[in-house]
Amino acid sequence: MEKLSNRFIFVKRNTKLNDEIRVTPSTMYFDNNKSITMTQLETNNFKLVFEPLQNKRAGIPIRLLRILKEELCNYTITNKPTKHVFVNTYDPTVSDDKICFSIGQEAHLVKNGLVGINSKQCYKYILFDNEIPYACDDILEYSIPSLLSQNPRLPIFKFLHNATKPHTEIRDKIKYSECCFEGLISSSIKKNRYRKNFTDRSVSGILKQYTENNELDLHALEYLSYLTEKEIDIKELGDFLTDFLTKYPDVLEKHNQNKNGKLTEATKTNLRRLIRIYDFLRFYK
Repeated sequence: MEKLSNRFIFVKRNTKLNDEIRVTPSTMYFDNNKSITMTQLETNNFKLVFEPLQNKRAGIPIRLLRILKEELCNYTITNKPTKHVFVNTYDPTVSDDKICFSIGQEAHLVKNGLVGINSKQCYKYILFDNEIPYACDDILEYSIPSLLSQNPRLPIFKFLHNATKPHTEIRDKIKYSECCFEGLISSSIKKNRYRKNFTDRSVSGILKQYTENNELDLHALEYLSYLTEKEIDIKELGDFLTDFLTKYPDVLEKHNQNKNGKLTEATKTNLRRLIRIYDFLRFYK
């Protein structure tokens, strides 16, 4: 009776009310001296009740999906049932009452989902865990090999760090020079490393020096790469990159200029270099 009382809503017209809803408890009595309490809505405008209801969408309980996983079969072209079913939650943090799921052949799903990952997503994943909704082992197996063939300097240490398998074939493709800090820095940057007059050779120091009226001079993205490994505070660099990508989410796109024309190809190049540096310092082992 208690469960039912929470699910019953009695709607009653009240002509004394104008464009409002009055919510009160209401008790209904039965012949056997039983009673049930429910919620009562009083209104003179039923539109106030029905308009919100039309936007209500039912969630699917996760326990129902477990039943589907156990009971449903995946049908082939011949309509013959098989014993294989793939139910996957794309985000493990989704609450129990709402869940995103797919049913089909696992190989087919993995192939179609993972092949579409691009290098821009890989760069963003270094800073945002939810950028790619797949396990790192699957990304390293199905996506990274082709991406590395196109871009051998792709940041992948976070993927390897979070993977459960060794992925030696991927590690073998990484250039030895990329496995040390100086290997990430171009010769021209090394040449100019000490030519700039920084008042404070640190991440926060450079950002402060090149910020005026809360506006960052985007040359700072280049100057940050002039710092040596010992001069870089990993957290400061990570916080800056996260904030910058949050403010300019399209900076890594092919056409990335904003309305003022501030974000250029040089901005993207410098940002990618900083992300590779952060990826190495934070996740390489």
